Amino acid sequence: MPVDTSSGFGYGVLGFFFPAIGLILYLVWKTDHPRRAHSAGVGALIGMIAQVVFWFVVYAVLYGAVQSMSTY
Repeated sequence: MPVDTSSGFGYGVLGFFFPAIGLILYLVWKTDHPRRAHSAGVGALIGMIAQVVFWFVVYAVLYGAVQSMSTY
């Protein structure tokens, strides 16, 4: 079996922007291409955390805007 020497940075970026695809790639490649799988999995995890933080901030800003409008 050939050694997987590629880092898979591109797959990490893909996993960041499309976490579901990153998770699927991780599950498919975890035994055959461990470095690529790791990059895709980490990208998916970071992408999902970034999405949660983004939507939390959006809802907090909208909630603050609605609360400030209701005081007038």
